[in-house]
Amino acid sequence: MSIRVAILYLFTSFILFYAFKDWFVSLCGLIFLMSIIEYEDMPKNLLDIQGLNPWNVLFLAICLAWLVSRRRQGLTWDMPRNVNMLLLLYLGVILVGVLRALSSGGNMGWRGVSGLINDQLINSIKWVLPGILLFDGCRTRRQVLMALVCILAMQL
Repeated sequence: MSIRVAILYLFTSFILFYAFKDWFVSLCGLIFLMSIIEYEDMPKNLLDIQGLNPWNVLFLAICLAWLVSRRRQGLTWDMPRNVNMLLLLYLGVILVGVLRALSSGGNMGWRGVSGLINDQLINSIKWVLPGILLFDGCRTRRQVLMALVCILAMQL
């Protein structure tokens, strides 16, 4: 294990445990991790399980912390109706595309059905969800500035 991977595991572990104290700060850390997720030495799986990587584990923990926090604070969904409709249309297009590819049968390439579902369905949805969580979490000026800095830091 390289030093960079060890630092990644330490950073991910810290963010994971901090998520249950302040899920928004952890979400900003997760968004920053998006900038390094495709590096060649970034672990692609843990325990040889496809899809179980540090980013996905952290994302799942942040989603759970977000749900707990929303229930505790009694917040309502306040995303504009037009944006909700666009997100549902996006989901519909993704689902139709995956169902169409599944129904074609033999033209799925070397990855097969599980690869198709993982790459085209799950990954297409999972990259949109942090943005939705970010929108829901930006409720104060401080949080908006933190999100902005984090998004800009992705480009470094």
